Amino acid sequence: MAGARLAQGRSPCSVGRARLLECRSRKQAITAFVAAVTKQGAPDFVSPAERIATFDKELAPKHPDWKNKQPFKAVLERDLKALSAQGEKGAVQLVAATHTGMSTDEFNGIATDWIASGREIIERG
Repeated sequence: MAGARLAQGRSPCSVGRARLLECRSRKQAITAFVAAVTKQGAPDFVSPAERIATFDKELAPKHPDWKNKQPFKAVLERDLKALSAQGEKGAVQLVAATHTGMSTDEFNGIATDWIASGREIIERG
């Protein structure tokens, strides 16, 4: 459903006040999670080399052409400036590459686990 809204150019958070409040809460949870895992010395710190391991260790070997194709090249080289320059189009390409072929149930399971891990960090923090 969110993918359909994004494909139509609308955010999944653009439908009604209650939905907006829910999305703000999610944004705060995600922001807190990112802060917890990126603060060097924090108990939940994840080193930069480990943050995109799935992408570069599992997907990239199956796509050697990504070494020379943006936005993938920027991710593989950890070039945040180049990645940022790709904008929304680059983000959509990355999401498509990493989520295509995944069932809704698989995605929901991964997202639920990820959100739960963020909640644990927020509750401990």
